[in-house]
Amino acid sequence: MLIDVFTLFPEHFDWFLRQRHVSNALARGSEVRFRNYRDTTPLGAGQVDDAPYGGGAGMVMRVDVVDAALDAAYGSERNGPRKIALAPSGRLFDEALAAELAAEPHLALLCGRY
Repeated sequence: MLIDVFTLFPEHFDWFLRQRHVSNALARGSEVRFRNYRDTTPLGAGQVDDAPYGGGAGMVMRVDVVDAALDAAYGSERNGPRKIALAPSGRLFDEALAAELAAEPHLALLCGRY
């Protein structure tokens, strides 16, 4: 299995690679790659975020930045890996979802929060 993790902070995932299940999978030939959104942003000075539409506090990840990262990784055809946008409001990660994702040969995990 190949997993691409798209994030603003690839250096913060060292702990993840040391987890027992992950390190066992890596020893059996799986691979995890980290891709930094700032490396492919179409905006100047490594910008990746903007104020939320309609106002409000904080900043949000720009869609064009995520699109540029996916395009750089997989080309314009996008028929590559299954893409999963990680969000607190998303589907609960349970045994059923773990089994479903483990059957995939290639996953792209999109981290969209700071």
